[in-house]
Amino acid sequence: MAGVKSDNALSRYASCMRKISTMKTRSSWRHRAAQHYKKTPTEKALLKAKRKQHRTEYTEALAAAWNVVMEQATLLHEKFGRHSVNYYFEEIMQRSRIRKGTRKACHNPNNE
Repeated sequence: MAGVKSDNALSRYASCMRKISTMKTRSSWRHRAAQHYKKTPTEKALLKAKRKQHRTEYTEALAAAWNVVMEQATLLHEKFGRHSVNYYFEEIMQRSRIRKGTRKACHNPNNE
């Protein structure tokens, strides 16, 4: 007996694929989430300890830098004495911004 061709071209697929709509949700093709594996509790604990150590080292370094700037502000206050220590502290911190110069709006001749 020869093979019989079906009138329906979709009959060769599984029955769930022949339906008009499936139960699958549409997954984005372009913006897929990156694949990752779940970390074990020991890996999580190691990462937590590493983050904590980094945070403490960073805050200590930041405090040391702040102390250096405050020492320089007190030296300026002792030398010149017209303003407070806080004034000199803010003056030191703003110095790099002031050196950049003034901003211009744009090169539009109507704004000049």
